[in-house]
Amino acid sequence: MGNPYTQTREEFTRHLLSVPIPDFAHEEWAGEVTKIKPLLEKLAYHEAMQPNLQQTYMTPAASKNRVYFMWDFVGRTL
Repeated sequence: MGNPYTQTREEFTRHLLSVPIPDFAHEEWAGEVTKIKPLLEKLAYHEAMQPNLQQTYMTPAASKNRVYFMWDFVGRTL
């Protein structure tokens, strides 16, 4: 996935969105991931997330808001 000290939140998001669901994945899990991926993308590119998107993953968020916290939760869920 990369180095969280040098990789931006946008790069982190793009990576998570690019990982394919394995063919052998359990049907329920694959269904949840199929729903969560579009949500992660919408959260990442929401206007409230813009101050944080180009920061490295490990940098404290410039704007700690509901969108950021939801993005963080959904990303960690994937």
